[in-house]
Amino acid sequence: MQENARYIVLIDPALQDNDGTDSWNIGDMIISESIMDILRSMFPGKEIVRISSHVVVGTKHRKIIKEAFLTFIGGSNLITSSILGYRSFPIRDGRLVWLFPGIQNMILFGPGWGDGYGKPLNLRTKIFYKRILHPAFLHSLRDQYSADKLMKETGINTINTTCPTLWHVSEVSLKRSSPAPYCLFTLTDYDIDPERDQLLLKMALENFEKIVFFPQGRDDINYLSSLPVFQNNKTKIALLPHSYKEFRNLVSTTDITYMGTRLHSGIKCLQHNRDVMIVATDQRAINISKDTHIPVCERGNLTAISRWLNGNDIFDKEFSLPKEGIIKWENQFL
Repeated sequence: MQENARYIVLIDPALQDNDGTDSWNIGDMIISESIMDILRSMFPGKEIVRISSHVVVGTKHRKIIKEAFLTFIGGSNLITSSILGYRSFPIRDGRLVWLFPGIQNMILFGPGWGDGYGKPLNLRTKIFYKRILHPAFLHSLRDQYSADKLMKETGINTINTTCPTLWHVSEVSLKRSSPAPYCLFTLTDYDIDPERDQLLLKMALENFEKIVFFPQGRDDINYLSSLPVFQNNKTKIALLPHSYKEFRNLVSTTDITYMGTRLHSGIKCLQHNRDVMIVATDQRAINISKDTHIPVCERGNLTAISRWLNGNDIFDKEFSLPKEGIIKWENQFL
């Protein structure tokens, strides 16, 4: 930490590289947008320098980090149980990265568990996190599972602040409040279940006049195109381009209901008070929902999803933010 530095650093999932290329997953851009807004409000006099979390941190960027006022690691699925086995955050090349990472005093802001979910941290990974993370600050994790696991296994001080994308969501309708004519639909290219995904799409086609498919990931549209239900109903399904601008414009201006497997597309719709059904394919959405009660239903529970589409109550708890954790985390920087 350089007290007189004019800038802070954000290790940013929205950058695919350090040449200005956007992340292939637009969900990373949704996360980054919220994090940038929060950091600007917390540090109004500081410039924010963004460095990609997807590529090796070179000599130039290590120097930038070393001379920064503070450095934050922003969001996404960056926490792992094996830094050598998964390398979800490729700080540098070499098998001794756990011992000599080349950077230190970084502060977590909203990431959660990605690879190695449910597995214990190995010794090298524990050493790695203790070497790169700032010992004097509380670290923000996006769910209680991630906060508890990292603190229990490393001794690093953590707190559950939920995902920063939810900080500015004021309220959530847990019941489909009105029959919007359009359904914004998503699928996930790297976590496919053709049988259940086709049933989800069929349910959407049966309940809405028009389906608008948003490819949050770069190969989502290829997966959609492989499904017979899509091939037989192409005239009823509009395709958005792989563009955050197009997606954001649609969500902010059009009366839609969101239904799909992409978590952060759903959260962006919650930010605009749309009716939302996030269909969980793994523990990420489920863990956030356990803490905040956002509308998440497992992909296999098609009965509950159908009941929600028909206007029935399937959720029994109101949306809730961990406000004390958020305030405690923010206040440590005052």
